Amino acid sequence: MPMKKISIYGSRRKRYPTGELSDEIFPIGSVKKDIKYLSLIDEHILDIDLSSLAKLPNLEKISLSENDLRRIDLSPLARCRKLKSLSLRANQLSSVDLSPLASCPNLEYLTLERNRLKAVDLRPLSHCSKLRAINFSWNELTTVALAPLEHCPELLYLGFTHNQLASLDLSPLVNCQKLIKLHLAENSLKELELSPLEKNQALLELDLYDNQLTEVALSPLNNCPDLREVRLGGNKLSTVDLTPLAKCRKLQRLSLGSNRLTEVTFPSPLQWPELEVLDLDSNRLSTIDLSIFANCQELDIFDIAFNNLSSVDLTPLAHCQELRNLSLEHNQFEELDLSPLARCRNLKYLELRGNPFSSVDLSPLAQCQKLEKLNLKRTPLTELDLSPLARCPNLRELRLKEITLTELAVTPLKNCPKFKELRVDDSTTLLWDGPSLPTKEALPPGLQEHSSRLSLKD
Repeated sequence: MPMKKISIYGSRRKRYPTGELSDEIFPIGSVKKDIKYLSLIDEHILDIDLSSLAKLPNLEKISLSENDLRRIDLSPLARCRKLKSLSLRANQLSSVDLSPLASCPNLEYLTLERNRLKAVDLRPLSHCSKLRAINFSWNELTTVALAPLEHCPELLYLGFTHNQLASLDLSPLVNCQKLIKLHLAENSLKELELSPLEKNQALLELDLYDNQLTEVALSPLNNCPDLREVRLGGNKLSTVDLTPLAKCRKLQRLSLGSNRLTEVTFPSPLQWPELEVLDLDSNRLSTIDLSIFANCQELDIFDIAFNNLSSVDLTPLAHCQELRNLSLEHNQFEELDLSPLARCRNLKYLELRGNPFSSVDLSPLAQCQKLEKLNLKRTPLTELDLSPLARCPNLRELRLKEITLTELAVTPLKNCPKFKELRVDDSTTLLWDGPSLPTKEALPPGLQEHSSRLSLKD
């Protein structure tokens, strides 16, 4: 005998062939009684009656994500004792009562990100000791009490990114020693005590990006040997001591950009052999010693743009042969020796714009055959030799706008078949070295639009 199906009622927005929208109440789904996974994702649901779910004793996973729910009564879920996962992400919920979840002892995943929640009471979750992931990111929460989470020792992920939290007490997390990801970016936190993380050796990611922190003590992270990523950018830090991260040998990404940093204290010696991304842009650094990064041979992205640096020795970067993106723009460099970059054979993007260069020797870039973009915009150069770029077959973009060049020999770019864009002032005369001017079709795409401006070099 066929198993009886259970109907689920609610309302959703229906579009008629005429283009009109109508909100109708009708069965929005029917499921077998032994179903384990209920998925009603992106069904334009406005309202839903979950009472029939009490008749589904084996239900383990519910996803009502990406609908238009403005309210929801979770009471029937108190009968779903096997429920492991509940996702209500990307709806229009301004409030939700989690009380019924106190009767769901097997709940592991709870997702309410991208709603309009202004408050949430987590107390029912104290009965969900198997919880592994909680996500309330992208809401409008101004405060949240984490106390119930001290009863969730299996918690791996906690996310409150993009809310309006001005303060947060992490002390309940002292019992969450398996926590691997703590995401609190894009809030209004003015201070944050990390000491509850002292006994956590599992932490992989700490994201505090874009808050209002004026100081942060990282000493509790001293015992996090597997830490992969720390994001402290977008705050108001004037100094930061990174020495507590000395034992974090697996660190891959460190973001300190968009602060007010005048001083950064790195561990010495620096033992971050897996470091891939170091972001120090948009600060107030006047000096930086790159020698400490000589052992960071996996460094891929290094950004010290928008600081007050007048000099820097790039020699240590010769050891960073995986370097692909180097940003030095908008500092105070009048001179810069690029010769160490000759060993950075994987370099693709070099940003030098906005510096008061008197001259720049591009010769070392002849060894950077993977170079795709070079930006020298807004530099007071009066002359520039592009001949080294003839050995950069992957060059795609060259930015030379707002420079004082009166003329520029562009013949070397003919050896760059992938060249697509040359940005240069109209006042700059473009010179061609040869017995005659080439046809437009013979030029790489980036020079074709400038073909009418070419003049033969004397």
